[in-house]
Amino acid sequence: MPGLDRLLEVLTWRRDVRRFRPDPVDPALLSRLLAAMQLAPSVGYSQPWRIVLVESAERRTQLHALHQAENALAADCNIQW
Repeated sequence: MPGLDRLLEVLTWRRDVRRFRPDPVDPALLSRLLAAMQLAPSVGYSQPWRIVLVESAERRTQLHALHQAENALAADCNIQW
């Protein structure tokens, strides 16, 4: 079942994955993605997502640097087996 396989792939990778695109997202695509996000599974329909639209290249650079720094701090908290 190709549709089911694709859904399982999406559900597998949707957990805490962040990717930053270097190019602007088309507004029509952004609208579709935000609508689809509302359909995604969540605990008790709480939908705890934070969506931030960044239109300034300077602000994007600042946020990316902050994300990298916070990821490094979080990585230090992970238990290595």
